[in-house]
Amino acid sequence: MDGSGQPDLEGLYHPFASKLDWDVAQWMVGEGIGHGSFNRLLQIEGLRERLGLSYKHAVGLHERVDAIPRRAGQWYDKHITFPDRPDEVFILRHRDILECVDALIYGAKAMSYQHTHTHQTLSSWGI
Repeated sequence: MDGSGQPDLEGLYHPFASKLDWDVAQWMVGEGIGHGSFNRLLQIEGLRERLGLSYKHAVGLHERVDAIPRRAGQWYDKHITFPDRPDEVFILRHRDILECVDALIYGAKAMSYQHTHTHQTLSSWGI
């Protein structure tokens, strides 16, 4: 992390600037911190700069989250009801199974390449 708050386009935590930037975002979303509370936290003088955060407010954080590449296809929502509960709507979230399989195959190939490349690099260093 260089502390600039700029996204690391090549890094592991892209589109976030660093692991800390990602961890703060994960905490905010995972804990259900309200936008107003989070925005007030980010307004504390020097906090964003010292932590190297890449967003200025909750909306900016969510824009970064939305910029994370989809790994196994798009999510779809289906609204279903049952005859015994016609007034109750259930939401079924799912992905296209073919997109998931494609992501698994592509991901396995990428992991295999990464493992082989890393192993070759470490071997060339005598490790």
